[in-house]
Amino acid sequence: MSKPSPQHPALTANPTLTEREAFDAWQRHVDAGRIGRRAAPDPARLLRHMRNEEVLLGRR
Repeated sequence: MSKPSPQHPALTANPTLTEREAFDAWQRHVDAGRIGRRAAPDPARLLRHMRNEEVLLGRR
């Protein structure tokens, strides 16, 4: 059983056609599970991010 999707915060009580189309597109993404879910980053990417932070912020 799928969980209910959240309601779009910018949708008004009487939306225009373009607002409704935008909401429907957003709702399809939510229902498909493409919002808020990412693939886990691979170790090489995590190391690269760590190195970038060391360059920008310096070592402890």
